[in-house]
Amino acid sequence: MAENWKLQIVRQTLDGNLQWLALLGASLIRARARTRLYKGQFDLVLIDAGHGYECALSDSRSALGLIEGRDGMTIWHDYAAWPGVTRAVEEVRAANADNAEFFWIAGTTLTAMRAKPGRKLAIPAKAVS
Repeated sequence: MAENWKLQIVRQTLDGNLQWLALLGASLIRARARTRLYKGQFDLVLIDAGHGYECALSDSRSALGLIEGRDGMTIWHDYAAWPGVTRAVEEVRAANADNAEFFWIAGTTLTAMRAKPGRKLAIPAKAVS
């Protein structure tokens, strides 16, 4: 079952340019809708949220949209520590074997994906039970 937390948007701007955005405690549906507003506008996304498979996959799908078309990077927390997070990251990795490089930071639960320049990222299908 998906977490259903209150959505908060936090933005920091310098000279009118969006510098960072945080979706805090976002539900699956509302987070997805909000990230469409910022599609392709980010170079780095850190995911540290729900540990269930559905949440982790939804967060991953949103993150890929945020870095779409950029030489961007996504970092996941809790990889190899929570089965749902691990499964979702492995699906993203399998779908993007030719489009991105993946790194597991030794001794941590952090893993990262860097999109290869000029490659379109494949967004995995929605979770199925």
